[in-house]
Amino acid sequence: MTASPEHIAEELFLAMKGIGTDEKRIVRAISGLDYETIAKVKHAFQAKHGKDLIKELKSETSSNFRKLIKGVMTDPVRLDAKLLHNAMKGLGTKDAQLSEVLIARHPNHLRKVAAEFKALYEKSLEDWISKDTSGDYRKYLLALVAGNRADNSLPVDQAAVERDADALYKAGEGKIGTDENVFIDIFAHRSYKHMRTLGDVYANKYAHSLNTVIKKEFSGDLERVMQWSLEFFESRPAFFAKRLYQSMEGLGTKDDQLIRIICTRRELDLFEIAQEYKKIYGKSLKEAVHSETSGDYRALMESVIVKCE
Repeated sequence: MTASPEHIAEELFLAMKGIGTDEKRIVRAISGLDYETIAKVKHAFQAKHGKDLIKELKSETSSNFRKLIKGVMTDPVRLDAKLLHNAMKGLGTKDAQLSEVLIARHPNHLRKVAAEFKALYEKSLEDWISKDTSGDYRKYLLALVAGNRADNSLPVDQAAVERDADALYKAGEGKIGTDENVFIDIFAHRSYKHMRTLGDVYANKYAHSLNTVIKKEFSGDLERVMQWSLEFFESRPAFFAKRLYQSMEGLGTKDDQLIRIICTRRELDLFEIAQEYKKIYGKSLKEAVHSETSGDYRALMESVIVKCE
């Protein structure tokens, strides 16, 4: 029997009461909770104790355990708004984080994220992107934020795909120089199904993959974000499986990347991602995470993954 939100809220209060924090009690209390239940727990905690639960957890925990708790306890729209802000605040830009969030979110979700971003940070998401990026890279990111991608439920129009293949050839391989605006328009506005079909049609028609074309015609941040877009169009689970693998390969762990993907995909498609991970890399996602994490951080991370595997 699932505990009530009031009971879970009280367990969390007791875990943080007095000197020291009972991290294991926190893990037991929040393991397996979905966003709907978490919202009720936060409300129950505020109602009884007059305090913001996430702020209390933040003050009582540290390091990667704290980051993971914040990610698990924050609703998806607000979490993405905070991730985007984090990617652009201060000196420099975390372009990988910025690009990943904008590429891999549904247009309807992105519109909600943009509204939440402005509510949290006063300036619009578009203003922040315009300030922090430049050139055609900026154009593509702003086109993604606009959320005007075609409905993926509609059938693929084969004639339109053929026209787009020809347009991309004429804008890239078929001319001296590159018309970046044609690529940006097609990549940002066509449905995911359309783009998957377009990749096959282009390769059959012009003997080069679109990925090869992007490498040849573009450079820098725009090349990377276009390549990532192609990967996402081809297979969403494989896109994230690859990034999870990259977060754990070699010496050290890119914990921010690992936490970001686990937290943002856990109620969407983490099951599919975990299956793809095992298929591609020959070991389960849980096994990989177990070898790269430790302590309460590991326990909470595994509790999220176990629900999805």
